[in-house]
Amino acid sequence: MSLSESLKWLQLRMARGILLVIVAAALALSFMASSAFAATTVEVAPQKDDAYKEIQRGLNEARDHATTKNPYVVKVAPGTYTIGKRLLIYSNTTLDLEGVTLRSDPLKSGNMLRLGDASDKNPGYFHKNIAILGGVFDHAKHANTCIKLAHGKNITLKNVEVRNTKNGHLVEVAGVNGFTAENCTFRDQIQTTGGTGIPEAIQIDVLIEKHMPGCLAEDLPSKNITIEGCSFINVPRGVGSHTAIINQYVKNVTIVNNTFTQLRSEAIRTMNFYNCRIEGNTIANAPRGIAVFGGHRKGMFLASTPSKEGGIPTTTPCSYKSPPKNSKIVIRNNSIKTAGKDCYTPSEPNDGIYLCGLSFGKKQKKTKDSDAIPAGNYYVSGVVIEGNTIKTTGNGIRISDARNVEVRKNAITYTGSRSDPILSYGVYVREGSKKIEIAVNRINSTRSHGVVVTSSSQVTAVTGNSVSKAGRIGISLQGAKVDTITKNKVSSSGAAGISIASGSSVKLVYKNEITSSKSHGIVAESRCKVEKVSSNAIKSVKGSGVYVCGDASVLSLKNSCIASPKRYGILCSGGKIDSIKGNRIQSPKASGIMVKSKAKVKKITSNSVKSGKSHGIAIRGNGIALAIKGNTVSQCKKVAIYINLQDRHKIKVSANKLKGKRLLTAVCVKSGVVSVSGSRRVR
Repeated sequence: MSLSESLKWLQLRMARGILLVIVAAALALSFMASSAFAATTVEVAPQKDDAYKEIQRGLNEARDHATTKNPYVVKVAPGTYTIGKRLLIYSNTTLDLEGVTLRSDPLKSGNMLRLGDASDKNPGYFHKNIAILGGVFDHAKHANTCIKLAHGKNITLKNVEVRNTKNGHLVEVAGVNGFTAENCTFRDQIQTTGGTGIPEAIQIDVLIEKHMPGCLAEDLPSKNITIEGCSFINVPRGVGSHTAIINQYVKNVTIVNNTFTQLRSEAIRTMNFYNCRIEGNTIANAPRGIAVFGGHRKGMFLASTPSKEGGIPTTTPCSYKSPPKNSKIVIRNNSIKTAGKDCYTPSEPNDGIYLCGLSFGKKQKKTKDSDAIPAGNYYVSGVVIEGNTIKTTGNGIRISDARNVEVRKNAITYTGSRSDPILSYGVYVREGSKKIEIAVNRINSTRSHGVVVTSSSQVTAVTGNSVSKAGRIGISLQGAKVDTITKNKVSSSGAAGISIASGSSVKLVYKNEITSSKSHGIVAESRCKVEKVSSNAIKSVKGSGVYVCGDASVLSLKNSCIASPKRYGILCSGGKIDSIKGNRIQSPKASGIMVKSKAKVKKITSNSVKSGKSHGIAIRGNGIALAIKGNTVSQCKKVAIYINLQDRHKIKVSANKLKGKRLLTAVCVKSGVVSVSGSRRVR
């Protein structure tokens, strides 16, 4: 071997040696790290009739020795055991109950499991890194909460079944930072007739002595909560809250891919939530699917209450503060089927999805259920409701005192009785709601109106929706403000296709398709104000295509196609229209355009009326001067333009094309101050 070859061989051996040293060091470090965080397992095989002491002995060993770097697993041998006292679990502990059923002693009472001591005085998110894996907790119909978790961080229930409690929650959490329930089952929660509580299966509560006895009271918000892949069966409510601290929000909540069946109230109910995602859940046979509350007459408290009870200062203000403009709540792709009467509000209709704010005009009185809440509007704001499938015996989506809400791409079908005395709607916006968008929803067979906006609410757009077989009006505005109603398809409604009434205002009604309504196509009435009605297609309605009456005001009615109405193409009776222009009206059963009574129409220009069963254009009353110009009337059975006025306002008829063998005459003036040019005039 030459000198150069020898040097290369030596270098290669040295490099390999260095590499081996590095690999060995890495493996050693890896082993040290895994050993440092390796769990210590305590195995428990209960032998006594009451397994409480043996299981608790294992949990106490974990309490005394478990650390973040050396967590403990208390593993109970598979079997069915009775426990006569609540189990207490502490930090850095996993309770492994795979194959285990724990049954509460029927002769005893209390919780089955809770964090910390029975009377725990630890503040903040004290108890941490706790997991329950598998097992069944059978509460044996005790009137208490089965599992109670407070002052905790990073708490997990996985593959756990909790069942069989009475007038209490299956799981109650308060003051937790990081709680996950994954692939769990919650079932058979009994509420007796005399029960005064409102038990959610999983209740996200507040740390007030009345609600969490045995836990230190504190203004400590819950946050980072996930409920995923769980089943809720035969419970009053599924998951959520009926209590809240004002100005303090439950944050970062995910409720996804759960199944809810056989409920007696809401499946999901939030109260003072921020940044919440409710998605992919299946809800069947619940009176109300999902409810989002900004305020309530019960269950609202001031931060000073837990602060005084626990002796821990709070920085949360107790005066009224406006809610966030965007609460970042998303309700998406849920399947909801409502049924039955809500056991707490039996007089109200069911709701697939319900947003509810509450405005207090004055400070509320303190009660046993709430503090003296300051006056103010506790509205819901910043919600997206998208892609949900709702089959309901009541309302599809009800929005009350809410702001900044998007309702889009939902499918809503009414499955109840048309004779139900409680009226319900597809999408219902009320109580001064603001900045609401209703877009691209499919609404079918509602008990009453398909979309209704009322009580001073403000909607930015009603657009791209399909409304079929509404029990009454397809799209109804009552004392509301809507910027635009555009590109909707309304078919076979029990009354008008679109109705704008009771002082409502609309900027634009554009490119809507309305067919087979049992009344008029578009109605403007009762002091409403509409800027433009344009380019709509109206066919085979049983009333008039467009009806303006009752001191309503329309600036422009133009470029719409109206075919085969059972009455008039356009009827103005007592309303005001500045311009009727460029509309195409075919085969009306009455006159194509009728102006009568106390109407005030300024211009009728460039319209076409064909094959009417009566007059083409008929004027029987108009309170202002009128110009009729450039219209085409053909194949109408009676007179092309008929005028019979009792007042002295001038009418100018000019440059109209009046043709067809069926016409009795072109222009007929029975009475009135009328000038006719460019058309044949017959008195």
